[in-house]
Amino acid sequence: MSELAEDLKTVGFALIDEPALGDVQSRLREALRELQRYARLPRVAEVGPAGPSLTYADGLRAVDNPLPYRGPIDGQESGATLALLKAWKDRGLRCPVVIEAWPRRGNGITAPVRPHGKVRRENFWMPATCPDKRVGVFVTDFSSVEVGVRPDRQLLGAYTTFGARGGAVTWPRDVLRAVDSNPTEVTPQTLAGEAIDPNVASAKASLFRVLRAIAEQECYAYFDSLNAYDTALISLGVAHWTFVAGGGAAPVSEGELAALASLLEVVDADAFARTFAAWGLDPGRQCASVAQCARAEPCAGLEQCTQWYRWSDEDGRFLLTNQGKHVGWWRHGTAAGGIPVDPRQSNVWETPGLASFRSWHWFHRFQSLSRRESGLRRAQWQLGERRVRAVLDAPLPQDIASGDLANARTGDVFRSELAVALLVRCHVYAPGLVVSANKAGSLVRKVLSATGSRKWGKPSSWSDSEESELIRQLLTEAPALLRREEQGKHLRETLNAIAAFPAAPTFAARGYRLPAVAAAAGVPRWQGLSRKRNSFVRGGET
Repeated sequence: MSELAEDLKTVGFALIDEPALGDVQSRLREALRELQRYARLPRVAEVGPAGPSLTYADGLRAVDNPLPYRGPIDGQESGATLALLKAWKDRGLRCPVVIEAWPRRGNGITAPVRPHGKVRRENFWMPATCPDKRVGVFVTDFSSVEVGVRPDRQLLGAYTTFGARGGAVTWPRDVLRAVDSNPTEVTPQTLAGEAIDPNVASAKASLFRVLRAIAEQECYAYFDSLNAYDTALISLGVAHWTFVAGGGAAPVSEGELAALASLLEVVDADAFARTFAAWGLDPGRQCASVAQCARAEPCAGLEQCTQWYRWSDEDGRFLLTNQGKHVGWWRHGTAAGGIPVDPRQSNVWETPGLASFRSWHWFHRFQSLSRRESGLRRAQWQLGERRVRAVLDAPLPQDIASGDLANARTGDVFRSELAVALLVRCHVYAPGLVVSANKAGSLVRKVLSATGSRKWGKPSSWSDSEESELIRQLLTEAPALLRREEQGKHLRETLNAIAAFPAAPTFAARGYRLPAVAAAAGVPRWQGLSRKRNSFVRGGET
C-alpha cells in the first residue's frame, strides 16, 4: 500500500479498502475528495486521550476544525491537499463521521433502534463491504455536536438486496424519529410550511392530499426514508426523486434530484448553500441535453457546447423534458468536468465515478439534510405542484382531441382528487405512460377509449358517474400497460393503496401522526381522496 493510501487510512478515510469504488487510483481519488469535503466543516474529530475504547469511534472526540479547507473538491494530489493530509495526521485529526454495523434491538416505533452486542464492522464506507441484512448500520457524527459532547450512535438503515446486488435502505419501522419540534413525517407543516385546513376545499388541501398519498408509496411518508440500493443510486423525498436514472445495463441518464436541487437554489439560496453546494454538488443540465438552447444564436456544434443551465424561470423549462418531468445532471467538484462519467455510455453499477454516491456517507448526508433542512422540504412541495401541473396541462393527442374533446387537456378530463393522485403516481413510476412528446400519454388514451368517453359529451358536463368510470379504468389499465408482470403488480398494489388512503393498518404500522384515521377532539381530520367530479381544486380555481 502506498504511503498516501496509508496516511488517508490513518486519518479515517479508508476507501482504499473498498473494491466497489474501482481500481486503486479511483479509490485514492475518492478518499482525497472525502478529505476535502470533511475538512470544510467547522467541526471534525480527533483522537481522544488514551484509555479503553470499545470501538474506533469510541476513541474519538469532537474538536473545532483548526485547518478549514477552502480549495476545490477535485480529488487531486495538489500541494494544498497533501499538506492538509499531513497536518491532519500530525495533529491526530480524523474523519468526523464513522459508520458501523451492529446487531440491533428496538422496532423504531415504540422503542428506538439501538446497537447492542459486539460491533460487526467499523469505519467502512460502501454497503457492499458489509452485505448483512441482519444488522443495523449506525453513524456517529462528531461534526453535528458541540466540542465536549459525545454524539449518540444514530441508526442509518440496513442493507437490502436488489437482484444480485444491493445497497442501503431505510425502512419506515427503522427510522429514528426526530423530536416533535422537527418531525420527519410528511405533514402540511413539514411539506408546505404551513397549516392547511382539511375541511375547506382549496388548492393547497387538494395538493397535499395527493402528495401525501403518493409519499406513502414512495418514501413511506417520511422525509428521511431513503433508498440507495438500485440503479437510481439515491432516491429521496415525497416522489423519491432520483440521483440518476438508468436500468441494469442501460446507460445512465439524468435524474430528478438534480432538478429539485436546482429549484432549491432559486427558492432558498441559503438552504442550497448548506446542502448540495456544501458537499460540492452543482446541479443543472448541459446544453447538449436541452431541447431549446437559451442563446440568441445557438452554436453550430451543439453537442460540443458546455453551457450549464440551472432553474432559471418559473417553470424551469431548461430542465423540463417532453415527459413532463424535470431532470438534471451534476457537476462534481470541478469547474468543467461534472461527474467524471459520460452519462450516455455508462453502466450505473460499474462506473467508479458514480459508485461513491452509493456510500453510507452520502446516504447519511442526504438523510441528515432531509431531517433538518426545512427549505429542502418546501422545495419538494413546489416541485410536486409543478409535476401535477405538468400532468394536468398535457394536451390530448391530436387524433383524439376532436369533437367534444377538441382542445382538451388531461386536467379537463380527470377532475377528482383520486383520479389526479392515480395519474401522478403513474407519472412518478413510469412518466411516459402519462405524458409523452409533450402530450397526454398512452394511459390517458387507453382510459378514454375503454370508457367510451366520446359518447359522454363535453368534459365540462361530466358528472360523478363518468368520473367513477375514469377511476375504475385507471386502476385497471395502468398496470396492464407495463411490460414486466412484476412491475404491473407493484403499480397495481400502490394504486390500490392510494385509493384506500388513509388506511388505519398502515397508520398504525408506520407510527403516523397525521390526524387522518383518528384525531383528537377539535383537531381537523384529513379524509381520503375524493372521487367526486371537480373535487381536485387547482390554483386559481374555487
